[in-house]
Amino acid sequence: MVEDDVPVRMLVAEVCRLQGHDVVEAGTGAQAIELGRSAQPDLVLVDWVLPDISGTEVIRELRRQGVVSPMVMLTGRTTKMDEVVGL
Repeated sequence: MVEDDVPVRMLVAEVCRLQGHDVVEAGTGAQAIELGRSAQPDLVLVDWVLPDISGTEVIRELRRQGVVSPMVMLTGRTTKMDEVVGL
């Protein structure tokens, strides 16, 4: 999971852990890309707005590197264009 807002990341990670999931956390896009390659996650949760690169760029790079895990974009963005880009 990549989320730069620490309280949000801690909350989402804890909810996932309470459901029995192992969670690997990243606070930046670069960390997420490195972890995505090495951890081989079952699911990747990605915040759209990160301090270094966008969540969409994280997803593109992970896909380029062959990561085939399902990926879910977490965002507060609400425009139709944002929804389309997020897909």
